[in-house]
Amino acid sequence: MRLPKYPDKKFNIRHFHYLYASSALKERTGRVLDVGCGYGEITYALSKVNKKLIVQGCDSDTRVRPKFPIVYTDVCKLPFGDSKFNNTLMFDVLEHVKNPKKAISEVKRVLVNGGMFHLVIPCEADLATIDGWVKLIFKANLKEKPIGHISQFKHKEIIDLLQRSGFEIKTVYYSYHFLYQLLSFFYYFYLHLFNSGNYLTIGKSESGFRSRLTRNVMLLGLVIIYFESKLFKNFKGQTAHITCFLSK
Repeated sequence: MRLPKYPDKKFNIRHFHYLYASSALKERTGRVLDVGCGYGEITYALSKVNKKLIVQGCDSDTRVRPKFPIVYTDVCKLPFGDSKFNNTLMFDVLEHVKNPKKAISEVKRVLVNGGMFHLVIPCEADLATIDGWVKLIFKANLKEKPIGHISQFKHKEIIDLLQRSGFEIKTVYYSYHFLYQLLSFFYYFYLHLFNSGNYLTIGKSESGFRSRLTRNVMLLGLVIIYFESKLFKNFKGQTAHITCFLSK
């Protein structure tokens, strides 16, 4: 069996990003801004589900080419006028930003009153996570060098930041619980000890092809992670999926 390539497929590693955003956008209309969109796989899949949405992306990485219009910019200095969007999305971005408060204030500025903001963010300083305990005990952030997680948050810090910025929280769901966190910890700990903290692609041989055994093991892990996240969606995990609305 092949590993699921697209986020709308059940056992894709970012399926819950797609699932909860899809639910948030299901009845929405108007313009959508994907802030820090990257290649935009999730938002492109969402645009096919809800044809009423007009999608725009922005990202600082000029190498990315999503399947919708994009502007290359700093997410803390959005080149859009006030109240230009009915909906905004932000998938796994704030942890890469030096000034998260400024990024949220820019999202607020470009949203219409009553507009929706769907935020997906890892909360790696929270003691509901293995990363949070590593940070507390060892004062270490194993993900800063490999994948650029320069900011780590607690769940409550994010909720408080959103509310202070004028957003009303509608729903909060969680994903990436114990098994995902355990596997993640061993991977980044290995990078720290044996690879100078540098990122290393998993599951590829020297010839660049995944072995059948590795592929099957990874698929089994994805299946377990899927059911774990589905079962414990209302319990704190590593990643929070937050849907909120800008107060009118």
